[in-house]
Amino acid sequence: MGERVRLKVLPGTPETSDASTLFGLVLHDEFDAQWIAALDDVMLARLADLLQGTLLGTIEPALPTDRMSPWQSTLMEAITFCTSQIRATGFSPELRLRMSATAREAGPFHALAANLETLHEAWRISPAEHTKERQVALQHYLAQLDACHFAAASVYSHLDAHGISVNLV
Repeated sequence: MGERVRLKVLPGTPETSDASTLFGLVLHDEFDAQWIAALDDVMLARLADLLQGTLLGTIEPALPTDRMSPWQSTLMEAITFCTSQIRATGFSPELRLRMSATAREAGPFHALAANLETLHEAWRISPAEHTKERQVALQHYLAQLDACHFAAASVYSHLDAHGISVNLV
């Protein structure tokens, strides 16, 4: 309750290194999602260039083509954190014991780490170019995420048959 009161009464501060907190402070209204979705391809390309540090006249010196930009490094770190959270959730007894036998035997949460490492390596090798290897690694990673989603969704049939777990929900 104290946290809710603090958030209502005190203004938010942008002094944070947590991107999710910062985006929550900046983009917190439904209208924000609408105007972002309405951005045209040219503007999205310019934003991508900005985030990759490839725009002319950027404050930072151009990075060698074999080094990731600060934005790319931050993005890869965020993906690593999210993947770790997904794996931890998938390995939790509450979820794992309620998964279907097929989903449990497939072990999608086990393979997720290897797919992430392959994606990281493909990105490190060529951060400035969209290579086929990087695209393949990304597709494998996304397919593994889908497999994890399918495995986690298999829990619903167990909950329907045996009742709902408040801790799991």
